Amino acid sequence: MKIKLETFFKGLDEKIQKAARKDYSRIKKMLGNEKPYSVAFVTDSDCVTLWLGVNTYEFLEKTDVKYIEDNDGYTTKWIPDEWGYSDDSDDSGLVKISDRLSVKMDEILTEIDKLDADLTDEQEQELIEEYQFTKFFLDAVTSAFQKLIQSNAFGFDPDEVTYFISMSDDERTYEVEDTSAKLLNSKKVYEEFLKRYKED
Repeated sequence: MKIKLETFFKGLDEKIQKAARKDYSRIKKMLGNEKPYSVAFVTDSDCVTLWLGVNTYEFLEKTDVKYIEDNDGYTTKWIPDEWGYSDDSDDSGLVKISDRLSVKMDEILTEIDKLDADLTDEQEQELIEEYQFTKFFLDAVTSAFQKLIQSNAFGFDPDEVTYFISMSDDERTYEVEDTSAKLLNSKKVYEEFLKRYKED
């Protein structure tokens, strides 16, 4: 293995903090007088995208009305892809970080192809995991998120907003969300979050 990720991920948490502050300054203007209840960093199963999502009670109410007739009890409350507010503009700091993550993953895949171009998807995934890309990435995002919360970068009452990290369309989603929520919130908020799909 020639690619060493320690150097790449060193200091990434600081870059994420800076980018998130920049993106949130735009998101905050979109919120207006609405009341936020959750903030999440969201990634994909390969950990090569990263964006900041915020949802409000007002947006949740509007969105869930669409589902009431068709889906008994369905709510978008804890599904960031359905939330109202994020910054996906070309000038987004987190979009630029995502571009860097994607380039680094491409380097890893190229390196793996050099070893054996005929690997199955499962074998390729095992080799990717040997680089510990996902671990380094989640550690950096968690560290950045903790520092943003501790510095009150979002300006929210910690008892009224739930923070977590989510991974879209992946079997690890609940584990990532639960683990991050435990690290980012008070015990009371975390325990309430654990009940999110048992409320009915």
